[in-house]
Amino acid sequence: MRKSTRSGRVATALSLMAAACLVASCATADPNTPIARVTEAQGEAFITRTNGASEPADLGDLLLPGDGFRTGAGTMKLTAMRGGTVDVYPNTDPFVEESLCFAISFFKKGKIRILGSGMCVNGVYQKSDVGYEMLGPDTMRIWVREGEVRQLIPPFATITTGNRGDLAGGQIVNRAAIAPGEFESRFPPLPAANPNPVIL
Repeated sequence: MRKSTRSGRVATALSLMAAACLVASCATADPNTPIARVTEAQGEAFITRTNGASEPADLGDLLLPGDGFRTGAGTMKLTAMRGGTVDVYPNTDPFVEESLCFAISFFKKGKIRILGSGMCVNGVYQKSDVGYEMLGPDTMRIWVREGEVRQLIPPFATITTGNRGDLAGGQIVNRAAIAPGEFESRFPPLPAANPNPVIL
């Protein structure tokens, strides 16, 4: 009994350290090492550099730790260097970090869909195919099409395949099953890029 209590305390301590590390943005990689690449961009899609400069997103652009990405009336797709993709829908504006995971932070508006494992969004760790939608400045709805999402801080709650829940005040609330077709209507495929762009 004593051994399992000690193991539980160690696991809790490690999880708290991991969460603190993410909150503090303790990058393990060189800050000049790219962590993602723009693989699709349509309409109003921008990269915000750590110095505050904003530039239109172009195919092949690299994002470094601390860079932001935002869309107005546009979309973009990012591919993380460690694997996995991030679909960015209109009117979205988070930052990216590379710490214990590829982390999307300061996500306050819009929605994204992530395909892949080992990524974190606003303090939750995900596996597989998950959509994230900001309902307000402090409430994020999480849609798990496949895999799971787990909080990085106590109570370490999870949302599993076919379910959704809201992350509000550090707690997962308002859990519900995802109705057939509901995920696809909230997170449709991004528009296909024009294979023959018009250059003026």
